[in-house]
Amino acid sequence: MKTHRLVCTWSIILASVLLSNQSLLAAQEEPSAEKVQQEHQMLMEILSDLTQYGAALKGLTDSFFTIPSPGSSAPIQTDDQFKNISQQLLDKINTIKGKTLLFQQATQTNKTKKLLEQLASLSSNLAASQGKLNTVLQKKLGSPSLTTALKALGKTEEKKIQVIHRLGNRIDTLLKAYPQQKLKSTFDPFLKSIDYSLTFPQKNSIKAFNAALWHQKKR
Repeated sequence: MKTHRLVCTWSIILASVLLSNQSLLAAQEEPSAEKVQQEHQMLMEILSDLTQYGAALKGLTDSFFTIPSPGSSAPIQTDDQFKNISQQLLDKINTIKGKTLLFQQATQTNKTKKLLEQLASLSSNLAASQGKLNTVLQKKLGSPSLTTALKALGKTEEKKIQVIHRLGNRIDTLLKAYPQQKLKSTFDPFLKSIDYSLTFPQKNSIKAFNAALWHQKKR
């Protein structure tokens, strides 16, 4: 009987310790309201920056692949203006990339860490692609080899475009798990604008080719 009572006593003690430890772990894993708010602000900043970048890239895409009509009063951007815009876009996405990596190191919430990992990968891939496009425009815009350079870039970036699309979809899925719906609604325009810019040359191959020919002529 004494042995039985001893075993029961130790079982109760062990159960109490386990429950206590589980409660402590749960308390540690549960972020405070202040922490949740801080992470929400961090994410909003990154997502807003990405949306602004996507809109600016779409603007560059539209203006670059549009040949002004004869007699049109619309202002014609010079080669230098296109180069400046391209460089500004590269600077913008590199800033987003650096900011995302810093936030990734600062956050302690697993859900947000996972999301920031995907955002870091997305911004890194975008920065690499933007860097290649910027190099082509800086070196080839206005030259007879522009069309060839853009065609070669399209081939090398074909797989990268698929990667960017997959990352965008993953991030969109992760954002659905957040109660703050504004996070996802802020990211939605980015998905549309980046898809537009990345797929424009393929979906509008004749228009893109004619525009490239127009840009490579001395004006």
